[in-house]
Amino acid sequence: MNVFNEERIKKVIGARAIKKAILYLLIVIVMTMFLFPMFWFFLASLNSEEAIRGGVGLLPVNPTLDSYAKVIFGIPDFSKAFINSLIVCVCTTVLVVPLASMAAYAFARLRFRYKRLIFFILWMGYIIPTLAVVTPMYFLSQWLGLYDTVFVLILCYSASLLPISIWLLRGFFLSVPREVEEAARVDGCSVFQAFWKVVVPLVKPGIAVAAVFTFIVSWNDFLFAIILTGARTKTIQVAMAQFVGEWGVNLSNLITGGFISMVPTVVLALLFQKYIIKGLTEGGIKG
Repeated sequence: MNVFNEERIKKVIGARAIKKAILYLLIVIVMTMFLFPMFWFFLASLNSEEAIRGGVGLLPVNPTLDSYAKVIFGIPDFSKAFINSLIVCVCTTVLVVPLASMAAYAFARLRFRYKRLIFFILWMGYIIPTLAVVTPMYFLSQWLGLYDTVFVLILCYSASLLPISIWLLRGFFLSVPREVEEAARVDGCSVFQAFWKVVVPLVKPGIAVAAVFTFIVSWNDFLFAIILTGARTKTIQVAMAQFVGEWGVNLSNLITGGFISMVPTVVLALLFQKYIIKGLTEGGIKG
């Protein structure tokens, strides 16, 4: 009997080891698929324009940082566009996340008339195609005198990303037990105090996910930026598009600028990875 049990235990342990090995192998494959293009992008940016034209291999022939110096210091519009993008995305995130948090909490916990209808209208505002609103936004920005300002981009991004952020955070607030808030109310907290001091700390992963999502989407936007900005406030995506000219493409500048444009989003994801992973694994959508 003991021998039979030992053999059975060995088989179970062996099966678990095989499953774990397969899981790790799949993780390595997926990570390679996602990280290899970024790694190749960086290596390609170390090549000169002539080397890129001749065909880029896995390793650079004569590594150089001249393309970075040229893009950052030799093209003033690119550095200015990078700063404009940072200003727009940070301000959009700072504006969207608090508003979305309070609105999502209201939709998750409070009772008021036409709640479902208002939530449906908000959601409809997100699924309207950008092409359907970008032209009216252009004429509206001209009429209000906001064209070619960072303010108009912040307003557009906030309006377009607020509904999806509310929907995302509402699921996290629904996952918090009501008993936690009721205990805070019994201790003398108002509705806002219970929200700010008790509930918000419990949904930090969800807030981090919403913040990163808002920043990345607004950072990568091209359509609003190309239509609503001019020479003063163009973003990094618009500046990169200028590397593609009528008579050809400056591959060195395009590759280098593309890699530089990835840095803020990668850094942001790394800084908040703990909250993002926790939010994606624990923030089930309810209701």
